This record gives sequence, structure tokens and C-alpha cells, in this order.
Amino acid sequence: MKKATFLCLLLCFMLGSSFAQQVRLTGRVTDSGTGLPVEAASINEKGKANGAITAKDGSFAFTAATGSKLM
Repeated sequence: MKKATFLCLLLCFMLGSSFAQQVRLTGRVTDSGTGLPVEAASINEKGKANGAITAKDGSFAFTAATGSKLM
């Protein structure tokens, strides 16, 4: 019985840690000269096909791996 409980707890811990490796990134892209929002700018996770395109107000949001770099 103790083995089954231990294995169940270990499995729950492993599943929880795999979800914790993702982070939600949000932000806003603006023109450095005018400060106006940039629409349709592409933000990507470096080396991955994951990313987003900015909205009319320059905002974006997507999920990426913890510690990833943007380009």
C-alpha cells in the first residue's frame, strides 16, 4: 500500500512540474520614435514555430517555454 501511495504522489509531482515549464508572455510593441503601437508585428520564440502577431493596439500574448528567448 505504501508503494502505491508513493508512486501516485510521484506521478502527480511529475505531472505538475511538466505544466510549470510553460509561461504566458504578454506585451505591447510600439514604435521607438513615435511611441505609437505597431500592428501585425511578429513575435516568435527563438528556434520554435511558436509565437504571435500583434493586434491593432500593439498587444500580444502567447505561451512559451520557461527561459526561452524571443526574436
